[in-house]
Amino acid sequence: MELLALEKHAVKDNADVLRILKTARGELDDNGDFVVGGTGGAGDASDPVSLQRIVGGKLVALKPDESLESFQSNRPSPTFTGFLEHLRRDSALGVIPFEFAADSSKIGGAGVRLIVAKADRRFSFRQMILERRFIRPVWAYVIGDAISRGLPPPIAGWWKISSVPPRRVTVDAGREAQQNCADVERSKPC
Repeated sequence: MELLALEKHAVKDNADVLRILKTARGELDDNGDFVVGGTGGAGDASDPVSLQRIVGGKLVALKPDESLESFQSNRPSPTFTGFLEHLRRDSALGVIPFEFAADSSKIGGAGVRLIVAKADRRFSFRQMILERRFIRPVWAYVIGDAISRGLPPPIAGWWKISSVPPRRVTVDAGREAQQNCADVERSKPC
């Protein structure tokens, strides 16, 4: 994030520089080489305000050894853009697949099934941790406290619970439903 912020700042700085004044002397005069409506050496100077009303824009008078060029920036570079992609992928390692969370445009077919299966395994693992470390202890505490205060009557095995997590992530819901039906039909006795 720091690198991206610095690169954004550099792009803003480059966008702020519009033109470059090049001189053969390599230095600027005290009164400034970049003069609006300069004299050019002969006669009286034109009134820049009057000329701007007629022509519009800004008038710039350059000395004979000067040139005014547009600034061309090479930022952000394609190399930096690739580096950002690497950082995004690297930060996703160990959690859910990068293609599932951020950019699935580069995968297709069997790759999609693999990525979704990996994400599903990760989600299932998190759901198991939530059930074991949060849902069951909270249930035991709340219901146990209520039973000890005599609110509901104690029931044998009140601490044995199961939770129903959200539906699993899948690409092939139709295919899995057909497979489940086929499994049920095969399990029927003849």
